Amino acid sequence: MPRAAAARCPGRRRAATALRAADIIARDLRAGPLGAEIGALARAARIDLAEPAAAPRPEPDPAGTGLTPRERQVLGLLGNGLSNAQIARTLYISEKTASVHVSNILRKLGVTSRVQAATAAARLTLCTERDPAPWRLRVL
Repeated sequence: MPRAAAARCPGRRRAATALRAADIIARDLRAGPLGAEIGALARAARIDLAEPAAAPRPEPDPAGTGLTPRERQVLGLLGNGLSNAQIARTLYISEKTASVHVSNILRKLGVTSRVQAATAAARLTLCTERDPAPWRLRVL
């Protein structure tokens, strides 16, 4: 495939980016055999591993709240009425980490309570429809 045609092929660009990233990881791990296989695959596909790998783009914040992707996850669970302990179990993180996420969410949204944050989550459509009556207290 001519180089100009290869440059227009989005699948090829994704493959090149993945191969370059894999090559960097293999070198960091000092995994010689894996690096050799990656090099052979790149040569067969005529992909130059010397070109820099594109940095992964962070997920866009659709609501413009400044929340990280993880904080948006926590806000969605918070909006569903989950406690810090329940959020921690759901996301496989410590309760303290969940608490820090909730504190950051409150600060970034400029609200002072979990209820206000849950209202913001509903407004931003981050809650899932798990319970037809979300105002009802749930005991888990």
